Amino acid sequence: MSKWRTRARISHPSAAAASHLHGLARDLSLRALGVASATPALPSVEIARHPAHLRGLATRPGEKCRLGGFSLPSAVFILVILSLAGSFALRVSGVQRNTVALVLLQARAQEGARSGLEWAIFEALDNPAVCPSDTFTLGEGGLVGIDVTITCSSSAHEEAGTPHTVFQIQSTGEYGNFGDRDYAARTFRVVVVVP
Repeated sequence: MSKWRTRARISHPSAAAASHLHGLARDLSLRALGVASATPALPSVEIARHPAHLRGLATRPGEKCRLGGFSLPSAVFILVILSLAGSFALRVSGVQRNTVALVLLQARAQEGARSGLEWAIFEALDNPAVCPSDTFTLGEGGLVGIDVTITCSSSAHEEAGTPHTVFQIQSTGEYGNFGDRDYAARTFRVVVVVP
C-alpha cells in the first residue's frame, strides 16, 4: 500500500490529486482484484522521471515555459569569431604576397643599378678623357623595364708627379614611378681612380 501512495504523490503533485489519494489507493486495490474503478482517472505528470534541473520548468496550463535558448547566441558568437579569423588570414596572406612581389622588384632594380655601374666603370677605364653619363632602359631577361640612370663627375689630381683622374660614378636602377605601389629603386656609388 505505501508503495502506491508514494507513487501517487510523485505522479500527482497538485492539491487536487492529494485529495484523491485515498480513492486512488482503493481503485488500485480494486484493479488488482479485476474490478472496475469508480473514481475518474487523473492525468499523470511524472516529474520524478525528469532530470532535477528540469523540474522547475514544468508549466501549468496558460503559463509560458521559462526555458531560454543558449545555443543560438553561442553559435552566432562562434560564427563571428570564425569570420574574423578568416578575414585576418586573407589580409595576412595578401600582405605577404605584396611583400614578396616588392622584394623581387627591389632585387631587379638592384641588379639593374649594378649592371649600369659596371658599364660606367668599363667606359671610364676605356676612355679616361670622357666621364660616362647616360640613361637607358634594360630590355633583357629579368631586368626588362628597369630604368638605369648613370651620373658621373671627374676631377684631375697629381700625386708625386703622376697625374690621376678620379671618377665619382652613381648608378640608379628604378622600376615604376615614384609614389606607385610597385615602385622600387636602388642606387650604387663608386669612386674610380685612373692613372
